[in-house]
Amino acid sequence: MSNPSSDMAMPSCAFGTFEAGRDDPQQLRAATTQAIAAGFRHLDCAEMYQSTGPVGQALQEALSTIPRGELWVTSKLSGLPCGDYEAIKTRLKGHMAKLRVDYVDLLLCHWPGSAELDLDSDPEGMDRATAWTYFQEHIGEAWDNLNHLKAEGLTRHIGVSNFSPRCLEAVVALPHPAPFAHQLYVDLAHPVPGPLADLHREHRIQAMAYRPLAFLSAWAAAAPAATEALDRACAAAAAADVAQTVLAALLLQSAVDVVVTSSAQEAHMKSNLAAAALAERHLKDAEVAGPVTAALKECSAALVEGLEMVEMFGGVDVWAQAFGSLGLQESQG
Repeated sequence: MSNPSSDMAMPSCAFGTFEAGRDDPQQLRAATTQAIAAGFRHLDCAEMYQSTGPVGQALQEALSTIPRGELWVTSKLSGLPCGDYEAIKTRLKGHMAKLRVDYVDLLLCHWPGSAELDLDSDPEGMDRATAWTYFQEHIGEAWDNLNHLKAEGLTRHIGVSNFSPRCLEAVVALPHPAPFAHQLYVDLAHPVPGPLADLHREHRIQAMAYRPLAFLSAWAAAAPAATEALDRACAAAAAADVAQTVLAALLLQSAVDVVVTSSAQEAHMKSNLAAAALAERHLKDAEVAGPVTAALKECSAALVEGLEMVEMFGGVDVWAQAFGSLGLQESQG
């Protein structure tokens, strides 16, 4: 039996195992093996990912040479895990069996709604008032279930994903410790919203940024001044590439603790993994920090100015936007 009491800290760069853009989820077995060989020690998984089985095969192979306590596995249960606790536990155990592990390090509820929600549909079709009511009616039971799973040793930590400020306020008001982490869509064009950053800071909730590099091409098309500034920051920092610069820039912000990246190319994996070291070097070298910081500020300003155009070019996660607005209209009303 593995030891769920490991004191391993959550690594700041995670390898995302979502199969987006890959015709065959089996490709994730080779990619995950390659990522672990490149040095990744944090894997980001989910119950809904079709890659779960192949990723589990890669994990099983890795755990033949790497102690379980040296690999951090984050995973997510679809929607709010409300309802019968034993049924929720059975779901998690089935998911972990596919991953070939007997506990996860961090378990999140994937989104603040029903597990039956179709994320392939258009979020414009989601009735936000109804979704907010569903959340209010079920979050207490869902958070109780997650705490029970932790108490039984099936996960070391629990948290949430895609929660709006109103959703997160509701969770921290419940009679349990605050979430360990909150995974949400963040990139340089869409930083952590101020109210969420305040809640994270107040309750010591670690922020995990997913899809931080997904829309670089939209920035190039819609906000060329931003990409020009990024190129200057990349050169000033002697970074491997622009993607590494973006990841380092996010980690330099106090609002982001972990970046979740994905690539099937070894060179990109190593570059992404080295972003944390680049950020640390930036903090220690004032001579480098000045021009890099100035260029990154120019990039951020250009993205803010051109945000509407960026989003018109598809440079935004639309479901993340929809979830991020839950409860907002009600609080304004």
